[in-house]
Amino acid sequence: MKKLPKQARAKARVQTILQVTQDLLLLHGVEGVTTTAISKKAGIPVGSVYQYFEDKEEILSTLYTQAFNDVRLVIEDTVKDLSSDADLAEIVNSLLQTFWKQAWNHPSYRALTRWANAKLGFYDVTPSEESDVTELMQLAFSATGINFPADRYNTILKLCTTVISMIIDIAIEQETEEDAQKLVDELEIMVLRYISS
Repeated sequence: MKKLPKQARAKARVQTILQVTQDLLLLHGVEGVTTTAISKKAGIPVGSVYQYFEDKEEILSTLYTQAFNDVRLVIEDTVKDLSSDADLAEIVNSLLQTFWKQAWNHPSYRALTRWANAKLGFYDVTPSEESDVTELMQLAFSATGINFPADRYNTILKLCTTVISMIIDIAIEQETEEDAQKLVDELEIMVLRYISS
């Protein structure tokens, strides 16, 4: 963010901007999100929007991060709730299906992912070694109890993170949940076979 709000009133204004942006996104798509539309719907001067955000892209990016964090919290809880005697197939199933279902059902994750995929190139949306997705994969690897060879660990992590992120993004782009579910089910088979080899 351009300026971090410190006072309660400023924090409330930023939350209003974010909520209004999400509402506009869901009602009208990305095309309906403009700083003018945000300020009008929020009942604040357009200058107030620019006081905290560089432009609408920064607002959408902030919402995208928040949406991912919503999904991430559920996945972290899923990992904590896994039985200590769960086998690899159960762990992979639980984590992938939770990730996918939370992403699909989140009120704005799909729209924001579509925005990010349309705006950015493949390399730009591929998770880096420090990304939240990579951190989730490390958490998942830890939960499986599998000890990957040290010389392969980083490569396996990068490959799994990239493939899972890419397929989930493609699943989100599907028109029907059924078509998306088929992709995620195939992803599960592929990941399970790969990390158990």
